[in-house]
Amino acid sequence: MPDGNNSQPTMTMSKQFYLNEDLYEKEKEKIFYREWICIGHISQLPEVGSYFTADVAGQSVVAIRQKDDSIRVFYNVCQHRAHPLLKEGHGKRRVIACPYHAWTYDLDGELKRARGTDGVPGFKDQCIRLRQIRSDIAMGLVFLNMDDNAAPLMETIGKIISEVEEIAPNLAKMRMVAEHILHHESNWKVTLENFTECYHCPVAHKYLLENVYTSEDYKVTFDGPIFRHYSKGLGDPAIHGEDFRIWFIWPNFSIHRYPVHKCISLRHWRPHGHSKNDYVFRWYVDPDLSEDAVQEVIRYAQIHNDTTGEEDAVIAEQVQTGLKNRGYTSGPLVVKPEIGNENENAVAHFQQLYLMKMGAQSDAQ
Repeated sequence: MPDGNNSQPTMTMSKQFYLNEDLYEKEKEKIFYREWICIGHISQLPEVGSYFTADVAGQSVVAIRQKDDSIRVFYNVCQHRAHPLLKEGHGKRRVIACPYHAWTYDLDGELKRARGTDGVPGFKDQCIRLRQIRSDIAMGLVFLNMDDNAAPLMETIGKIISEVEEIAPNLAKMRMVAEHILHHESNWKVTLENFTECYHCPVAHKYLLENVYTSEDYKVTFDGPIFRHYSKGLGDPAIHGEDFRIWFIWPNFSIHRYPVHKCISLRHWRPHGHSKNDYVFRWYVDPDLSEDAVQEVIRYAQIHNDTTGEEDAVIAEQVQTGLKNRGYTSGPLVVKPEIGNENENAVAHFQQLYLMKMGAQSDAQ
């Protein structure tokens, strides 16, 4: 936050933080492999043997429902010759068989069969199993952390659970009715900094502000790794529910409450290198919602994808292009003593959090 007596505006990070290819390798190690990352919802694992894969900054992982009904997450790689075990997507398996040499693992990751290994000296004495990743479940959301020494998940999201459950008490029981993936030709931070403010909304998102929520009272507040968005919803509350709310959880996940039949949109941002990322939209509804209402949510999800979603994809690509221009190095943020609808205070906080996690200064190292 700015000092009221400070005569200098808060500046953005140097453009090198968005253009330096080598920096992304450091980001993976210092951020994505050390933070709690949401990879999915338990509805994707309805029964024993159900699984889904996910990509976390280049690391393929798989979540599997166990025989005791628990959920475990493993690195999606065979312990023999490093072939991926399960193709991208979801399904159900009784065992996990490698498509390369057919080494077979139980659902708990233990090696059950390895062809041709009888007579290999010392082989039977080896304890071979898939490498498990630390994971946790909260509000029906599946989180992982590749850092075994990281603080518990609740230290990150515990403060918002009661807030989310007050708005969406059935989140763990909701079902997904729509999914859209938009490919952004930009650095993941460009995409997320755009998401972190609605200063651009009156300029870029006409449909959103005419049909979903207002911009006049839009606010983004922040507390460490948690960012809260709020705005007054539009339309008939009896039909569309309550106001618009977002809980963004650093570094790349958010929970949205939309004023359309009280649906929830879960958002995942998946970086692919320093200049590409996928923006994944998943839409969930209460299990007892009428089919007509479900169809309205699906229709709205498609409209959102075709309007706001596509508009943000264009913005992100254009900003990434602008960052390459020799006429730009960094710029002043609209940071004010009081948080309101037209400011970029949350962007400044996002950048400060990033620099702290990276152990970096304002110029890319």
